[in-house]
Amino acid sequence: MKIEQVDINSITPYEKNPRKHPELQIREMKKSIEMFGQTRPIIVDENNVMLTGHCIRLASIEMGLKKVTITRIEGLSRSQKDKLILSDNKISELGADDYEAVMEMIKGLDDFVIPGFDSDILDQLINNVEKSINDYGTVNINELKTNNEEKFFDKKPEPEAPAVQQQEPLNESAPMVVISKSIKCPHCGGDVQL
Repeated sequence: MKIEQVDINSITPYEKNPRKHPELQIREMKKSIEMFGQTRPIIVDENNVMLTGHCIRLASIEMGLKKVTITRIEGLSRSQKDKLILSDNKISELGADDYEAVMEMIKGLDDFVIPGFDSDILDQLINNVEKSINDYGTVNINELKTNNEEKFFDKKPEPEAPAVQQQEPLNESAPMVVISKSIKCPHCGGDVQL
């Protein structure tokens, strides 16, 4: 394999390419190329038919670039080309970000302009993480109030005194006393018999 610079019009998209490239992805790829240049070559076969890098090509065309970097792979069968295309698309999806490591990297940046990331969301994320860390272990009582009403977890309901009811004894020698207890439901205020 060798890396070459070629005229962008000399390469042809693979007609059966299964990957779709929405405008958002193309826009973010353009940002990446503007910031860093073309960091990955487009892979083509011996006939200049693209196997990977379709989004790079689309972004480069929109940017008015005349040349792109390619890597040429020769001698693959049609089946091998299809496998390369399918695996290139799928393998990148199999990775997963380590959230803590990502946040650590982001916090050390000079700004939040990162292709593929929305800068407003990153800014909010960083601020919320810092706020959460700073507020850890504190409770703001005013946030627990809604329309000046106490929420059910702000205050334990006062238990009512048990009601004593006298019933007819089963036999004359043993009077029977039944005690019933109820509490107020913190949600609706109704009595709940225990």
